[in-house]
Amino acid sequence: MLERMPLVLCQVCSRHVRDSEPECPFCHAAVVVGPPPPRPDGRVSRATAAAIALSASVALSACGGDKTPGPGGGDASSDVEPVPTAQPAYGAPAPFDAGTDAPVVGPAYGAPAPDGG
Repeated sequence: MLERMPLVLCQVCSRHVRDSEPECPFCHAAVVVGPPPPRPDGRVSRATAAAIALSASVALSACGGDKTPGPGGGDASSDVEPVPTAQPAYGAPAPFDAGTDAPVVGPAYGAPAPDGG
């Protein structure tokens, strides 16, 4: 098992240095070992608690559906038939030719422009 080395930040170059070193091996500044930083007490601030509560309420309200009964007696969502769309499912070929029957007025895309003279 690896042993943990206590590290401190160098006051000059902000790199981690062993607290047993007399000077920083990077910038050669004297290493100052002060009191350890205060540890968090594990409590959650009011702002954090409010943000968590708000996020949870938004997430839970977004998951709910329309529960008003439809004419068939069930949920309104079960009585609605899907609306057909012109776009095919992702990756599927188009169900019909999407071309145009009107004559093309301009040149094809990428083709040179016709002479005007």
